[in-house]
Amino acid sequence: MQTKQLQESITNNVIKLMSEHGTNWTMPWLVDNGMPTNATNGNEYHGINIMLLAMQNMGTSEWATYKQWHLKDAQVKKGAHGTHIIFYKPLAVKDKATGKDTTIPLMRNYTVFNADQVDGYEPQTTKEKPCLVKKIKTVETFINNTNATIVHSGKAFYRPGDDTVNIPDPDLFKDTESSTAQENYYSTLLHELVHWTGNKDRLNRKILNQFSSKDYAKEELVAELGATFLCISLGITKQPRIDHAQYLNCWLSVLKTDTNAIFRASAMAGRASDYLHGLQEPPPQS
Repeated sequence: MQTKQLQESITNNVIKLMSEHGTNWTMPWLVDNGMPTNATNGNEYHGINIMLLAMQNMGTSEWATYKQWHLKDAQVKKGAHGTHIIFYKPLAVKDKATGKDTTIPLMRNYTVFNADQVDGYEPQTTKEKPCLVKKIKTVETFINNTNATIVHSGKAFYRPGDDTVNIPDPDLFKDTESSTAQENYYSTLLHELVHWTGNKDRLNRKILNQFSSKDYAKEELVAELGATFLCISLGITKQPRIDHAQYLNCWLSVLKTDTNAIFRASAMAGRASDYLHGLQEPPPQS
């Protein structure tokens, strides 16, 4: 199967997964003090809320609303600025056309505060865990051959200003419901490498976008589809993962009615994947 046909096939499989799974994406690495969780019930936040909370650079992973902190006898500090998150609640309605009951997602906004922003509460600590990521030599060679500057830090992002790919340390990655820590580590690193290909000196995509904007969402679709293509072509996974589909659903929802966005993103992701493959050492002449 030719590369373009393979990429189209993968995209179609991803779209099928997206129709079967929602936006319950779980960030596959531990931020500084663990996954963002609700301080009152210990539940992890999901989807885009993980990114919204992780970006705040707070000292703990625990969050709650003003009312929830009050119920724990803790007081939000004066002048503290909360972080807005999104919650989808199923709402039962009657379909006017069929007269049958159906459910639709009702979006609600909440403001939460980190445990660092309250008095009267002692944050829980995160226990150290062994590294679950086993390095794959062929993939490491592929990444090294790009000559991208890779910085290990607490977050995953591409910084156009200094042209660096930033990725959490391997020992921060964990197993998720549908992926191993190893799959999550390499998928995340390849996702950021696809962003790297969008630099003006490479494929020149529009990558300097405001977080949660439509242009940002489009680039995220490109990066995640590109990571999917690369994970399969490099043998990290044999087929698209549920995690890919859920992450794509998070950003496709920003684009709402743009039904062709996924196909345009697939074409650009294919070019990014081909670009990275083109940076590899040519096979020795026989």
